[in-house]
Amino acid sequence: RQAPNSRSRKLSALNRLRILQEDFRGAVIERIHATHNEPSIRERVAKFVSVAVNPARDVTQAVAIAYDLGVRRILKGASEEAALAFSALVKESQAATKAQHWNRYAFLLGPTLVVPCVRKGRMQLELIRPDACDIQQDPDDPMGVPAAAVWAAHGGGASFVVLDGESWRYLDEQGREVLPRSVHGLGHFPGAVMRLDDPADDWWPRNYQERLVDGTIQCAYIYAKMSWVRKAQNKKLLTAVGDTESIAAGQMLDPELALTANTNTANSLQFDVHDFNTSPEDFLKEIRFTIEQIVESYGIPQSAVSFDVAPDGGALAMVVQKEKLGHLRAAQTPYLERGELGLWPEVVAVARVANHPLAGKLPPPDEVRDMLAIEWPALKVIDDPIKREELYQLRLKRGGVSPVDMVQEDHPLL
Repeated sequence: RQAPNSRSRKLSALNRLRILQEDFRGAVIERIHATHNEPSIRERVAKFVSVAVNPARDVTQAVAIAYDLGVRRILKGASEEAALAFSALVKESQAATKAQHWNRYAFLLGPTLVVPCVRKGRMQLELIRPDACDIQQDPDDPMGVPAAAVWAAHGGGASFVVLDGESWRYLDEQGREVLPRSVHGLGHFPGAVMRLDDPADDWWPRNYQERLVDGTIQCAYIYAKMSWVRKAQNKKLLTAVGDTESIAAGQMLDPELALTANTNTANSLQFDVHDFNTSPEDFLKEIRFTIEQIVESYGIPQSAVSFDVAPDGGALAMVVQKEKLGHLRAAQTPYLERGELGLWPEVVAVARVANHPLAGKLPPPDEVRDMLAIEWPALKVIDDPIKREELYQLRLKRGGVSPVDMVQEDHPLL
C-alpha cells in the first residue's frame, strides 16, 4: 500500500529527472498553456519549444561534483590480501562511474538508494531513484536506512521488486509473486541511502528543488517565446502602396510568397521591402536574470559564472568554473561519506552471502565497518596544468609539499 502522497511525490521526482535527461518539453508546453489564453498563440509558441536553455541541468552538473576527482575507499589496518580483495570488489562494482550519478540524483531528485547485488558472479550496484521507489521506514530509526523498499522493475517478467531484511521478491501489478524469491537472510535492509539533507519530519523531502525546476521551465518558456517572435518578425517586411484593391483577396504580404495583382497601369501599385527585426536582447536579459537568481540561491559565486550567447541570438549557455566551487563540494561530502560508510559493509555482506569469488578474502562486514575510511582528494584550485606546476614548485621550495603530493593530485585514486 502506497503512502498518501506517494504518487504526487514520485511524479514530481520524475519531472526533475526529465529535466536532467533533457526531456521536459511537455512541462514547457504546460507553462505556455497556463500563460496564454488564445489557442492559436499557444499553438504557435509551442512549435518553438526547446531544451537548449536548461539551468537545472547546468547547476546540477556544476554543483554535484563531489566525485569529480574520485574518492579513495580504504580498509585501514587490513591485511594486504583483504585490502586488495576489497579494492578489486569496489572496482568491479563500477562505483567510479556510478557515484557521479548518485551524487547528481541526490542533488536534483532527492534521496537515492544504492543496493548491492551479485549477478553472474559479479558485484553490481543498483541505483534506485525516488521517482520509482517507495520505502517502509525502520521503526527503530525512522529517518535512517529503511526497513524495506519497493521499486519498479525493468524487465525480467516482474512489475515490482521488493527488498527487505530477508529477501528479494518479484511481484506483478496485483502484488503476486511471479518469480522465485531470493533469500539473503541478513536481517536488515542490504543497502545505503545517498542524500544531501538531514530529514526532520518526513523521510522524503517536500517540494524538493522546486525553485530550480520552476526557473528552468520559465527560462525555456521565455526562449520559446523569443524564437516565436523572431520567426514572426526577423524577416523582410513587404508593403504595398496604391491601388491595393487590385490585389487578389486571400493573399498575404509575405516576401517568401508569390503575390498576384491585376492593375491597369504600371504605377498604380508600388511595392517596398523593409527590414523588420526584433532584437533578442530583452528576452536574453530576462533569461539571464532568472538564471542569476537561481545561481545565487545555490551559493555559486558570480565570479565563477559566465554566459555565452551566439552572435545570432542563439541559446544562452552558462559556463561555471568548478575550481571555484570548493565550498559547495565540501558541504556535500559529509552526507555522501555517511552513505559510503553505510554502503560498503553491505556490499561485503552481500558478496559473502552470494558466495562471490572474492568473499573468502574479505573481512566480515563488522570489521569492514570499523576499518573503512573515505578520503576525498582536494579540489584543484588551478585548472591550468602549467600554472599548477609553477605553484607546486613554489610550495616545494617552501617545504609545504612532497613530490608524492603532486603525483597523487594528478592521480587521486593512487
